[in-house]
Amino acid sequence: MAKILLVEDDRNLIKLYKTELELLGAQVVIATDGKMGFEMAKLEKPDLILMDVILPEKIGLSVLKDLKSEAQTKSIPVIIVSNFDQGDNPKKAIKLGALAFMSKQQYTPQQVAAEALAALK
Repeated sequence: MAKILLVEDDRNLIKLYKTELELLGAQVVIATDGKMGFEMAKLEKPDLILMDVILPEKIGLSVLKDLKSEAQTKSIPVIIVSNFDQGDNPKKAIKLGALAFMSKQQYTPQQVAAEALAALK
């Protein structure tokens, strides 16, 4: 069973993503801010991280940078899921090591969950 760390601060989206991921057979661990997301990644060693850009405590791109520079977390694939897809955020995320950047406006929670699990195959 794949373990996925979801780093998201919107409670409604947490429920939606968690439900969709669990329907596909994943175990879901939740962090509601960037700092907690980084700590949970080290503690839980998930198979994949789904993370928003705009987060309390520490923004997603900073967390991504930290994850990729830490020996114990650098190999964990990260998919950024955000409404903040304007400007160079998608490019910046990929450059920092994200596997993909998915816009919340363009992808449903079902599609995000399916992409996340497909990335692990």
